[in-house]
Amino acid sequence: MTKFKLNKMREIKNSEQDNVKQLLNFSDSRFRPSYPLLPSGAIDVIAELKRSSPTQTLDASAKASSQAIAYQKGGAAAISVLTDSNFFSGSFEDLRDVCNAVTIPVLCKEFIYFKEQIELAYRYGADMVLLIAQSLTDYELTSLYEYAMERSVVPIVEINRIEELDRVMAINPQIVMVNMRDLNTLVIDCEAGAKVLKQVPESVIRVSASGINTSDDVKKISADTGVSVFLIGSALMKSGDPSYFVKELSSVL
Repeated sequence: MTKFKLNKMREIKNSEQDNVKQLLNFSDSRFRPSYPLLPSGAIDVIAELKRSSPTQTLDASAKASSQAIAYQKGGAAAISVLTDSNFFSGSFEDLRDVCNAVTIPVLCKEFIYFKEQIELAYRYGADMVLLIAQSLTDYELTSLYEYAMERSVVPIVEINRIEELDRVMAINPQIVMVNMRDLNTLVIDCEAGAKVLKQVPESVIRVSASGINTSDDVKKISADTGVSVFLIGSALMKSGDPSYFVKELSSVL
């Protein structure tokens, strides 16, 4: 596998545009209603289908629909589907299979640079898409955010550093996710991430991502930051009983 480099991702996704357009040609409408992410006030888990990552191999053979059904059975607030094939062994087919299987919100977690990616996510059933702030110019971030909202797909805007917050808040986002993992170094720093989370206005839905392995991790970050929505992938994929683990993670408060 090629070494993960965020600054090379645009080039990779550009090379995939013909395939995205081909998939669009064979899918002209959305097949499921929209499901909004509605925080419960307790701990809400966005459970992730994640076959592999640049740092570890998880369960490349996992059946997308079965994993998603287990997450929903466990009480997941939403499901995230990694669609990147290069570093995460995912696909838009996984997204479609998950959206066919569940009746809760689904996030298309992709490195998005083009409107066509958002359009495909919408047609394949996604309710949310990921926009990584450091990967996009101000113009691109605004343009892609507005396009997604026009298609009734809510963008989750990801940041890692406090320096990114002002430019992200300028687009008035509904959801901001702080990734505890620096995508340039792949290092997780929960202490630094918590500081960023505390600076995100409580007027938006705040999501903490990466660095969660146990219910104690959820409890600690929530107590420190007040955040109640957590995106969790690797720990759930390695769990022998994802339904039970989602219940356990969701019941720490």
